[in-house]
Amino acid sequence: MKVILLQAIPKVGKKEDVVEVNEGYARNALFPRRLAIPATETALAELIKKQSSRAADKAVRRSLLDSAINELNEQTLALEVPANEKGTLFSKIDALTIADFLIGTHRLSIDPSCIHLPEGGIKTTGEYHILIKDGSYESSIILQVKKK
Repeated sequence: MKVILLQAIPKVGKKEDVVEVNEGYARNALFPRRLAIPATETALAELIKKQSSRAADKAVRRSLLDSAINELNEQTLALEVPANEKGTLFSKIDALTIADFLIGTHRLSIDPSCIHLPEGGIKTTGEYHILIKDGSYESSIILQVKKK
């Protein structure tokens, strides 16, 4: 029996895969737990529509990221945050903080998952090279963290 998986199942397939499974396994394990649905023509058409919509969304996201990155490529941005005399920040800077900073100062929307920081975030003042990466596309900005 062909089914469409709604979740990844080890040794069976990934989410949204169309796989052939034993009919008893489908009826007794997959369908009651809502792990899969029968692969009817309607369900397959809906799956294809959902996947094409996701691909279109990804293309739009990529073009927005490209335009945002082209504006910022190798620019030096200054961010002032509260810190002590030794330069240790009172709260670390993470990807969400940088994304909010870019929206507030440059009106650029970059998904925080595309912003790659040093392990644990930024905890001291100084200059940091921030990698912005989405798939095979990558660029960097220079972030100067200064004491407020």
